[in-house]
Amino acid sequence: MKALYWNGGAKLTAWRLIHDVERLVVNAMTTPHLKAWLHRTLGDLPEFPLVCQVAWKKNRSRKREGM
Repeated sequence: MKALYWNGGAKLTAWRLIHDVERLVVNAMTTPHLKAWLHRTLGDLPEFPLVCQVAWKKNRSRKREGM
């Protein structure tokens, strides 16, 4: 009966914690490490749906213009 009421709260909490740790790690990276990490991440972009790819690229170009 308990399975019928599962709402995924624990999974969402774990996901949030993972992203919090990722942000902390990125803040601690040196520039060469950060560039290498970003390069690897960009290589994974084609695995995402096209809508996400377009949004991510648009956000990235906006941030570059603001630098």
